[in-house]
Amino acid sequence: MTLKSFRQVVQLVLSVFVIYLALPDFPIHAVTSSEREALIALYNSTNGPGWTNSAGWLGEPGTECDWYGITCDGQSSLTAINLAENNLDGSIPPEIGGLSNLQYLYLHENQLDGAIPPAIWNLTSLVDLRLHFNAFTGSIPSEIGSLNNLKYLNLAANQLEGSIPIEIGSLSSLQYLYLYRSGFTGSIPAEIGDLTELRDLLLGVNELTGNIPWQLGNLSNLVRLNLHDNQLRGSIPEELGSLSNLQFFWVYGNQLSGSIPLTFSGLTALDTFDVTGNCLTNFEPVSHVPNLIGADAQVDTCFQGLPWLMLLLD
Repeated sequence: MTLKSFRQVVQLVLSVFVIYLALPDFPIHAVTSSEREALIALYNSTNGPGWTNSAGWLGEPGTECDWYGITCDGQSSLTAINLAENNLDGSIPPEIGGLSNLQYLYLHENQLDGAIPPAIWNLTSLVDLRLHFNAFTGSIPSEIGSLNNLKYLNLAANQLEGSIPIEIGSLSSLQYLYLYRSGFTGSIPAEIGDLTELRDLLLGVNELTGNIPWQLGNLSNLVRLNLHDNQLRGSIPEELGSLSNLQFFWVYGNQLSGSIPLTFSGLTALDTFDVTGNCLTNFEPVSHVPNLIGADAQVDTCFQGLPWLMLLLD
């Protein structure tokens, strides 16, 4: 390289360096304007100044990924909000729909009320949605079926109404479904039997009526089935005897009748089996399940005054 060429290279490098120094100080972790607007709206609509921890919130543009409870990925995309047990008081704003890349939304155990905004059901990147132990009202719309990446859904212990939408059966990735103590009415959708990845199904303490769908017997990965304290009638479907991974079976406090299905003798993983407060007979099928005990396995729960049946882990 000639001396002239060397000088030209040095001048070029210096020029680039000067231009770099003159550029404004753009933050490395800047989120989009719609994401920032959604976060500010959430802060304002849930009494942000009263939060237990609001460190960093409402800081300068570009600081959002450092705000308490906010997680961003390497591309500065906002992927998670965890403000659980943080004294949020108010409602979720519709601007939440601007978080198109959000995968985890944890707002449980706060004082949130009002309807769950429709915009939440459009967040199709959601993997985990936890809104339990708040005071949400209203019903769950059919649009919930669009959350096809969802693996964990917990809406328990709210003040919801209406039926469980059949579209919930299209959430093919769902593994954990918690809708207990939420005020749901109507029947248990048979479509839940399509959720073959499901491990926990907790629907207790609602006002559900009708029969237990036999399609729940298709949930081959199910570990916990909780249907207690509803108004379910009819017999226990024999198809549930194919749930080889089932460890917990709670149907107490309903209006079930008939015999325990013979197929239940194959539920060898059972640890807890509670059917008290129904009108069931013939407990022979579960009387020899290894993890269960109970001298009252033959008790007919129809008759008042006889001991209720509850078989627990020894």
